Amino acid sequence: MKRITALLCSAIILITVFTPFSVFAFSKTDESEVELLQAGSFSISDFSVQTLSVSAKTASSVESFIYENLFNYVDSFSVQSYGITASDFQSIYSNVINDNPDLFYVSSSFGYSYIPSSGIIVTVTPSYAITKDEITQAKLVFETGIQKALRQVDSSMNDAQKALVIHDYIMNTATYPVINNVSTDDRESYHSAYGMFYDGYVVCAGYTLAYSAIMQRLGIDCKYVVSSEMQHAWNSVKIDGYWYNVDLTFDDIHFAQGVNALGTFMHNCFLKSDNALQSIIGFWHTGIQHYSGVTCTNTKYDDYFWNGVNTNIYVDNGDYIYSAYDENTRNISINRRTVSGNVTKLNTQTIAAFYVTLTKSNSDGSQTARVVIPFSKFIKLDNQYFISYVKNLKVYANNNYSGTPVIDSFDIYTKEMYNLLSNNEFNFTLGVVNGEIGYTTYNNRYDIQTIPRMSVFTEYYNSTSDTAVYHPYIDANNDKVINAKDFAYIYNASKGM
Repeated sequence: MKRITALLCSAIILITVFTPFSVFAFSKTDESEVELLQAGSFSISDFSVQTLSVSAKTASSVESFIYENLFNYVDSFSVQSYGITASDFQSIYSNVINDNPDLFYVSSSFGYSYIPSSGIIVTVTPSYAITKDEITQAKLVFETGIQKALRQVDSSMNDAQKALVIHDYIMNTATYPVINNVSTDDRESYHSAYGMFYDGYVVCAGYTLAYSAIMQRLGIDCKYVVSSEMQHAWNSVKIDGYWYNVDLTFDDIHFAQGVNALGTFMHNCFLKSDNALQSIIGFWHTGIQHYSGVTCTNTKYDDYFWNGVNTNIYVDNGDYIYSAYDENTRNISINRRTVSGNVTKLNTQTIAAFYVTLTKSNSDGSQTARVVIPFSKFIKLDNQYFISYVKNLKVYANNNYSGTPVIDSFDIYTKEMYNLLSNNEFNFTLGVVNGEIGYTTYNNRYDIQTIPRMSVFTEYYNSTSDTAVYHPYIDANNDKVINAKDFAYIYNASKGM
């Protein structure tokens, strides 16, 4: 009896040990490649359950399993228990990567083994764009970038406002890597969300995937949209039950010049229907292809107030704060707008600026005006607002002008203005660079200059004058007192902390 038991145990051990080997012995290996947005593909590799030979539950389960393995940088993993064929797996695999921008390091190619008689995949061997030694640091860069973006929103904002604030944040951070319509080079990071968080240099795929990554963290549904005809990608985002287009690349006015926006961009392609995107409002998109089930037909925001706002829009206690420009009078109003649409002008002083008009050349040689860009930008730093404009502007024949370009702080509650900088050139852009106000001039758009916050603080703090004027720029924590807390705040900001 003992001998029989021993033989049975031996048989069980043999079956356990050699079954995986026998499966492997009868399997074959192959390689495949999927279409990924971050690899330069402009196609929707979307699938519906009806197109797969497995159930919706199985598809969802294997998606989660694939993501877990790719996120953990696994060299090889088995999917045999799911009973998935190569064609099914290819569809699911591409969707996992395309829908999860944090998998920026996964390549489009992969190897796999399969059982010839059934076509069932046994094991999968992913390809990665970076090494295991590099992955920890790369993920840290990605996560740090995500967290910086998330700090731009707060609980007072609705989903449309969160989508707006992140749109503007990316516009202020990203730079399209071309100069005068010529690409400087091409790097894999340009096409992924990682590029946005690494150094800010991204092409349309990078804009799109970065926006998706941040929206996902905010719990807002976001997909990507493509046009193979345009060789272009952008986003669709779901707000209050409706899908809308968001094209950050087209809203970045200087994407064709390779100039950092620094407060200069549009909202013409923000929360737009397909019809609006295909019109002059959205600069004539063509060949729009959405994910299945996504339709952008709601027109709520097609003619919204932000269409004419070509600089930052902020949200303060649920209200919009922005600067509006009148090209006829050349005057600027700093407005507070409630969600219900009530607008209050905040500035009592006259603020004016010159402007340029971007045009499109038509086939008949005529020009179609697309957008007016005033030489005035509106930015926020440490809960304080700053605006660039031309003081005492006078316009003469042939668009000659006189006046002094300035950068002032503006208190939205007291309505007070404080001059920070006066110069002789138009301030072309205005933004925040390492905790300081940065700007470029019209004649030198590639050279970002900053107003040195630390030296301003030192000069103020060491002043022996009994009549030292309060300086809002160095009141970094905005408590109306300038002390060592501001020094620490400014120092940490300069170090990116």
